[in-house]
Amino acid sequence: MNPPSAAPPAGLLPAPQFAAACEALPLVSIDLVLTDDAERLLLGLRRNAPARDWWFTPGGRIRKNEPLASARRRIAAEELGLPEIA
Repeated sequence: MNPPSAAPPAGLLPAPQFAAACEALPLVSIDLVLTDDAERLLLGLRRNAPARDWWFTPGGRIRKNEPLASARRRIAAEELGLPEIA
């Protein structure tokens, strides 16, 4: 008998269901395009497949029913460590 897996955080699917949803459903994502005063673009080196070791703008998936502004703040906090602003 397999040991029970840890339950995902509230509001998130278990990993197998999330993987199945990713295969079957379109996912909506945003990229954060950030520049400094010299107009240099912030890029990050991806650690995850399918684009591992490629340079990309930071970003992430928008959650179901999540307002765009909330998603932008959450992703900036998660990906860049920027404080979430209400």
